[in-house]
Amino acid sequence: MVGKGILEVKVAVPCDLNRKPITSNGIFHEKVGVVEDKAGYRIAWNGSLNETKAGWLRNAESFHVFTSWGPEPSRVDEEETHFARVWANKSPRIITVDVPSAVRDDLLRFMPTDDRPARMMKEPLVPSEPATKSIEVAAQPLSPNELRRLVWGFIKYAPAMPNGGERIGEATAAIDPWPHQIRAFNRLYDNWPPKLLIADEVGLGKTIQAGLLLRQAWMAGRVKRILILAPKAILKQWQVELREKFNLNWTVYDGQKLCWYPSPALRGHNERAVKATEWHKEPFVIASSQLMRRENRAEELLKAEPWDIVVLDEAHHARRRAGGVGTHVRPNKLLRLMSELKSHTRACAAHGHSDAG
Repeated sequence: MVGKGILEVKVAVPCDLNRKPITSNGIFHEKVGVVEDKAGYRIAWNGSLNETKAGWLRNAESFHVFTSWGPEPSRVDEEETHFARVWANKSPRIITVDVPSAVRDDLLRFMPTDDRPARMMKEPLVPSEPATKSIEVAAQPLSPNELRRLVWGFIKYAPAMPNGGERIGEATAAIDPWPHQIRAFNRLYDNWPPKLLIADEVGLGKTIQAGLLLRQAWMAGRVKRILILAPKAILKQWQVELREKFNLNWTVYDGQKLCWYPSPALRGHNERAVKATEWHKEPFVIASSQLMRRENRAEELLKAEPWDIVVLDEAHHARRRAGGVGTHVRPNKLLRLMSELKSHTRACAAHGHSDAG
């Protein structure tokens, strides 16, 4: 976790009011935790339970738990504020310092060279073989490495398998979709390539329906390139929803740079400047529909490598101009762009209000 930038560690030392470390056997022994779920509910706790014989028989121990939805939500705020103060080295009686890079580097010597558990590190690796979608199990007992290869091969290809594989994207997402969202997903996924207007009422989760399709299609290998077009004001919303609900960290193109959702794994490298002729080389992009409908931008987009899926949010903005019937219908810039993109994409899913027309 340290090596991959998921876990951060600091050292806390008791000090006096002059911010001088206390020269004694005293240590920073406090235990505090705050956990928040995707809905914003929080649990905080402090205290200590010493799981030793002396702790159970002779010590006086206590442990306190508070919830943000309970009778004292302010206690959760207090614990979070206290932790943040200690972490930021602003506590008057505690000095908090970053772990030196030398210590971090020393920790990394314990990191395995591959993803095998430590207990298997002494076993030689089985020479890699091309994975296939059909997995045969030998009659003789399998070695741990052979079993590991078969299990991970199954996990890799399971989303593309019939009779249940199509639900793996949903099963591994951080949501519990409603029945109507599952039905919409089935219509899109079972009739591949999908071409459908999702026109539910506001609040019924159109983004969830699209996210289910995008995650499953990506996991099953049906798509390699996806473009999401949405109004500029909700680009970040799309990115957050895909990251938090579907574990898809897709970049937003703002016209000058690519911006990924900040995460410990990126370690401050979540933005990258890019030329107007280069941004569409990214396989998964969220971009402004207002920006892309400009003539120079539309031209660059149409010259790009074809997309497997194009998703258009707020599709009711793509419409005909007032006046004109039959062969004299005049599309606005967004509708014209989408019409031209038809030959540059295999599938298209559009979002719009139920009264979009």
